[in-house]
Amino acid sequence: MIECELCFHWCHSKCIGISAPVAKNYPFICPYCTRSLLQEVSSLRLVVDDLKEQLASIKQQDQPVNSDSSPTSPSTNLLGQNLSSDSTPPSQPSDYHPAKNQSHSSDRRFNLIVSGVGEQPAGTPRATCLREDSVEISSILSPLLPSFSDHSVRDCYRLGKYKPNSTRPLLVTMSRTSDVATILSNKSSLADRPHLRISPDLPPHLRKSRSILLKVRYDLISSGIERKNIRISSDSIFVNHVKRGSVINQVFKECAQSPEDVDASNSVSNPPSPPTDVADSPLMDHNLSSTSSTTD
Repeated sequence: MIECELCFHWCHSKCIGISAPVAKNYPFICPYCTRSLLQEVSSLRLVVDDLKEQLASIKQQDQPVNSDSSPTSPSTNLLGQNLSSDSTPPSQPSDYHPAKNQSHSSDRRFNLIVSGVGEQPAGTPRATCLREDSVEISSILSPLLPSFSDHSVRDCYRLGKYKPNSTRPLLVTMSRTSDVATILSNKSSLADRPHLRISPDLPPHLRKSRSILLKVRYDLISSGIERKNIRISSDSIFVNHVKRGSVINQVFKECAQSPEDVDASNSVSNPPSPPTDVADSPLMDHNLSSTSSTTD
């Protein structure tokens, strides 16, 4: 089995035509997410073409203005050179930080959120806490990443405020995005340690959307639909490849279904049985969203 790094849906590697070594060591995106990405690329192409046309029309409107303007005299050019040589460049505002103004979406691709890791008691020196967290993270991730080394993890620190009765999740920054994908693909190996949870570092709006979708998924499993027949994308949920609904403006909207779609989505569901997987509970993602929001 191989897990999609976008929607976290498990697929059979042989059904997709991927060999076991490739499925284990390389990131994977399922055909449904690939189709969604292609649709986004197509829509972005249309937007870019529209912007190009607008820019071309603006340039055409500016050309008559530039042609009607009189050329500057040599004395004017000389005066401009003197002013530019004597003047100092304008200073930037004190609160201008280029690095902070840039989007952090690309940086998130290197991050993992690891929750359930024991935390040192209050009063422990910070250096000791960092060292113990680093050792614990290495012991957790090394079995999931065959190429794990001392340089695989760039940074590791706790999220949120310290609470004596609960442990804060760890934000782990990896050196390569491929390592992140491999770890997420192999995280099912932690089934014998159910208190641990590894998830990607999603932006706030996607964390909220995923929390909503996980709650819907939990309700569907409670109603008797098998977990393997449910798939979650970035903003939608599917049952037996039939779209059940999407998150729009942080609100879940169900799709209008035809009788054929209802029969297809319910055709392979089993009688209701209480879910036993703690990871399916929406409370886990709700707590994770509230604690990891301090990084944004």
